[in-house]
Amino acid sequence: MHTTFKLLTALILSTTLLHAQSLAPAVAPVVAVQPLSSGDQAYARSVSGMIQSCLQISLAGRRIKANDPDLSEFSTKISTSFTKQWTPFVDVCQKHKFHTIAIDVSKNQAEAITKMSKLRGTEFRSTYFGMFKPEVQKAIAFITASAPKIQNLELKQNAAALLETLTKTAESLNTKSAEPFTPPVKANKPGKAEKPGKKKK
Repeated sequence: MHTTFKLLTALILSTTLLHAQSLAPAVAPVVAVQPLSSGDQAYARSVSGMIQSCLQISLAGRRIKANDPDLSEFSTKISTSFTKQWTPFVDVCQKHKFHTIAIDVSKNQAEAITKMSKLRGTEFRSTYFGMFKPEVQKAIAFITASAPKIQNLELKQNAAALLETLTKTAESLNTKSAEPFTPPVKANKPGKAEKPGKKKK
């Protein structure tokens, strides 16, 4: 009798464990993050420098608000559109343990942007568009040629979005560069108004 009770208890326990296992949620297998291929790494390294060029030139345009508020507003929209592509691009690279991307422009380009930033009015606009347009066209050509070879799906999707942004930017730059520079109207500062003439005694 005692032996029968033991066997019955073991049977109930094993049945309970099997039932619990069947109800337990399935655990998805851990998938290791694959590093970017050598080709994708080369693409990411090159395109990061191109995005940085577009960002830094547009930021220089943002900083001339006092002298050219119209171009400053235009540049702000462009820099915002590139930042929207830059952030997910960096996320993909970091996710796949690739950290050797450009986070700034070259020394020569930084010096050229600094020199441009000292210009004003028509001179600034001429230099700005003369510098920006070729950079955008170079990036469009590079991504167009590179996109079919990109292996990582996320990087490929980012390239497509970036190409769309670059194409729209090229169109905007062409339109804006045809507009003349209009100096901002300076309002009279308080206290600068002409004083009424003194009355003679």
